[in-house]
Amino acid sequence: MDWLTIVCTPLLTLLGIIVTEQVKLKTKKMELLTVKDSSIAECQTKHAANLDKVKGEFNTRLDEISDSLFAIKEEQLKLSLTVSQLQKDVVKHNEVIERTYKLEKEVEVLKNRESVSEHRLTDLEKENKV
Repeated sequence: MDWLTIVCTPLLTLLGIIVTEQVKLKTKKMELLTVKDSSIAECQTKHAANLDKVKGEFNTRLDEISDSLFAIKEEQLKLSLTVSQLQKDVVKHNEVIERTYKLEKEVEVLKNRESVSEHRLTDLEKENKV
């Protein structure tokens, strides 16, 4: 039984020390968490006005950016419509140019026919006079 006392007493002492240290650590952790929570709450109350100010400025800037984006989108839409109209006008202009070239060719052909007809008339008049 002596050996049991010799072995159990130090083991139980060691176990008691370990349990005591764990309880101390848990207590210390809880104290630190409490201090941390109170520090965070104090910091939040201390800086709440600054946070509200920053939030307000941030929201104001977001509104300005939103307005700017809306204006840019409007301008982009106007430019898109203008480009579309210009494309239509260019197509019309190109068609007019093509028709003008065709008409010029036809006028040349008609001028040539007229010239030929005038020569024939002149030749016929000469024949009739003779």
